[in-house]
Amino acid sequence: MTLKKINPTKTKSWKKLKTHFKEIENEEIKNLLSSRPSNEDFNLKWNDFNVDISKNRIDNTTLNLLIELANECDLKNAISKQFKGDSINETEKRAVLHTAVRTDGNEKINFRLRDAIFSRQRYWGEPFPVFYKKSLPYLFDDQSVITLPIIDKYLPTE
Repeated sequence: MTLKKINPTKTKSWKKLKTHFKEIENEEIKNLLSSRPSNEDFNLKWNDFNVDISKNRIDNTTLNLLIELANECDLKNAISKQFKGDSINETEKRAVLHTAVRTDGNEKINFRLRDAIFSRQRYWGEPFPVFYKKSLPYLFDDQSVITLPIIDKYLPTE
């Protein structure tokens, strides 16, 4: 279930973006700002989070071409596979666990247990011991530090 092998720089959309960039590369941002009926299209909002991209050398054509590029690269499908826990990490032959690490614990994410055990932190887990109390992380005190054995390789077993 790997992702499609699409190099964005080899797509038709990328070529259109390069052409478009040549058309607006010398455009002053103040002119772009004043030519827009509204900057709402240039504000990405989610809950209390807001990213203002209006003060960049982009216009509606740029946004449409970026969406076209995302569609041509099948980005929506790739994001869906990541959040579903599909095995898309080709190097380690497992699911990527970025979303699982950042979840609040209420979302359902599918992955194999061995994928979680040998994830980014590899064999020993977090770089420092952490425990959770009422969903809040706490560090163990210095007396609780454990000395781990020296091993040759930090590789998952089959």
